[in-house]
Amino acid sequence: MQRGITITSTTRFRHRLALIVPTRNRPELLIKLLKTIAKQSVRPFQVVIVDGSDEPIESQIRNYLSADDTYVHVYPPSLTRQRNEGTKQLRNDITLAGYLDDDIELAPGAIEAMLRFWETSSPETGGAEFNITNIPEKKPFSDLIRRLFCMDSPIPGKVLCSGFCSSAFPAVKDHPCEWLCGGATIWRREILNTYKFDEWYSGWAYHEDADFSYRVFKKFLLYIVHSAKVTHNPPPFNPQKNFVLGKMTVINRYHFV
Repeated sequence: MQRGITITSTTRFRHRLALIVPTRNRPELLIKLLKTIAKQSVRPFQVVIVDGSDEPIESQIRNYLSADDTYVHVYPPSLTRQRNEGTKQLRNDITLAGYLDDDIELAPGAIEAMLRFWETSSPETGGAEFNITNIPEKKPFSDLIRRLFCMDSPIPGKVLCSGFCSSAFPAVKDHPCEWLCGGATIWRREILNTYKFDEWYSGWAYHEDADFSYRVFKKFLLYIVHSAKVTHNPPPFNPQKNFVLGKMTVINRYHFV
């Protein structure tokens, strides 16, 4: 399977895009993502799989990668470490690179829509996010309580003084943000050459994306691109991990603040 930007008589993209996908022990989900990438009207020049699985999964996914793609096994796993390692694997000709979680699925035309945004973006734009369309609607009373305790904001993509961040999606139009979700985001290459994910955030690395993108926001513009649509389809969460996750959210958000 050969990948490359599809050039037509009316469409010419100046950027060369790479996608970095950290993964761990989830080859079935990763294959679903790779299939949606293969079906895109415009495809990336490079896909980098950063595998933190207990046993390497390269043999299970090789048929879904092209000769231009890269596979690397990183162990012990850590989301931030895997993202930083993926950046090191980028080819020199790549001008845009982004991170996708392995449980993301791209809607038809998502990459083309994202590249169209970057065609007209200003040099001050540092990053842009795909529009995650299957986020459940907020309940009015719950939304009011969250705002009362500075856990949410009516302004989408806002970083609050409490360390909480308001959601930016699903979006109905392009709009600026103060932070970007780490698992569905595209960055200008120069940004990734300068900024790194803080590997203090280990394991699942909750809130590492807010830490990374908010640092970028202080000097560059960030946007969500409403027409570049994806869905987030994680497997059912194990309730036995609720305590561990709750502890991590408190500690990591405190570190961020």
